[in-house]
Amino acid sequence: TKMAPQKGETFYFSKSMEMKDFKSESLNRTFKSVLFVEDLSQGPPAARKPLNHPQVFTQNKKDIKVEPLMDGKTVAQIYQQKNELAGQNVKIKGQVVKYNPNIMDRNWIHIQDGTGHDNNYDLMVTSADSVRTGDIVVVEGTVEINQDFGAGYSYPVLLSHAKIKVQ
Repeated sequence: TKMAPQKGETFYFSKSMEMKDFKSESLNRTFKSVLFVEDLSQGPPAARKPLNHPQVFTQNKKDIKVEPLMDGKTVAQIYQQKNELAGQNVKIKGQVVKYNPNIMDRNWIHIQDGTGHDNNYDLMVTSADSVRTGDIVVVEGTVEINQDFGAGYSYPVLLSHAKIKVQ
């Protein structure tokens, strides 16, 4: 939520996640450290209700059409089959639409391939490998479901510990 704080105002929060070297695309600036706060308010903790905003970090659907791998899955298939795929290693080809490096000892990568709808078109990938926004990548990782990292970072499905090859 955007706010226009005034000098001297006091704000409270109890849940946050720090991101180091965070690049804000909208501000075209990299911050040494940013706190993403889940429950910011102007009142002390006892006087407020908790916020619920799952999927807050899903990216807008891009006009992307990536040819799927013969031996892989699509974003739509991973969402549709997430319960059956949980714990399994899968491959997928997609385009990087957002990249956040070095958060919680891993890189956070959003990929899309042009499949899926509603909120099931953007797949989160965590990896030690580096990529750039716009890269076409082949990703191989473990399907994890219902992952909640706190501070509003909640994902119904993601690929973890992924190995990534840039095409």
